[in-house]
Amino acid sequence: MELQFLAFSILFSSLITFVLLYLYIRYSSFFNINNKPENISKLISKKTVPTSGGIIISFVFLILILVWYINDPKLFSSIPRLEVFIFSIIALTVISFIDDFRPINPIYRFAIQVTVVFVSLSTIETHVFQFLPLKLSVILSVYFWAYYININNFIDGIDGFEISNVIFCCLAVVLATTMMKINILEKYLAIGVLSASIPFLYFNKPSAKIFMGDSGSIFFGYIIGWIILRLISIDLWFVAIIISIYPILDVTITIFNKIIRGYKPWDRLFDYYFLQGVKNNKLTHAKTLLYFNIHNTFGIFFIYGCFYFSPIYMITLSFLSSLLLLFKYKTYKI
Repeated sequence: MELQFLAFSILFSSLITFVLLYLYIRYSSFFNINNKPENISKLISKKTVPTSGGIIISFVFLILILVWYINDPKLFSSIPRLEVFIFSIIALTVISFIDDFRPINPIYRFAIQVTVVFVSLSTIETHVFQFLPLKLSVILSVYFWAYYININNFIDGIDGFEISNVIFCCLAVVLATTMMKINILEKYLAIGVLSASIPFLYFNKPSAKIFMGDSGSIFFGYIIGWIILRLISIDLWFVAIIISIYPILDVTITIFNKIIRGYKPWDRLFDYYFLQGVKNNKLTHAKTLLYFNIHNTFGIFFIYGCFYFSPIYMITLSFLSSLLLLFKYKTYKI
């Protein structure tokens, strides 16, 4: 893809995203798409804010992908079935958009996600976990991907938090592929997500003027999950681990504790570590986000360091950084 065309398409998609989000916010009351905090959710935010803005990001991303495909079909040769990839994004986004306003039973929702992910494995042509037999690799890939999709949904609870995580993941992918001087689709998908995410961050940063809703968090979980599996399959496993380590730790530890206490994994208790300070009125959304982005900045340096030092050493530092952040958030828990 020519650099000039790439730059123009990125700038254009960013501008379109900004304009559509602005219009979405302005006319949200007319279409009755505002979030109304109820019960325990009022501990996190008492504001009535337009929600499900993620459908805008998904729409712009798909248009950008189609434009790139028309311009350079060879770029998408690593996706054996592009139509499945696109259909899966549309299906998950639409279902999640509906779920934002008419909640779907979590079991049914997860079953749909697992089905879509299983079908989507046909878009990844390589044996992902090559150290495992093929069938075990498929099972692990499906459940990891479905779990990661939901992890992104669970960490969407603080103004700017989930979108900051997405931006960090995409920047890390772009950095790693640039350092290795490889021109692969994963790099362009990350750039495409960035082009729509940065304008969204402008409206979603504290104090948020719009929420992404499930239509955003599920979409991001699907895309980043696909990229993570692809990174593992092309021996960039260290990047995959570093970009996913904090969300996985926070959500997994919290779910484990929740189950021990007799709750269902999907019960909305707002007990994830990153929520504690805001929930207890000891931290603002902005300060919570600041701690997270400091952690993400170190993550970028850790990925950069993987090309000069042992990746295991950098992953260990990333793991310790994540534990430190969890400990920092935990200090605000009552």
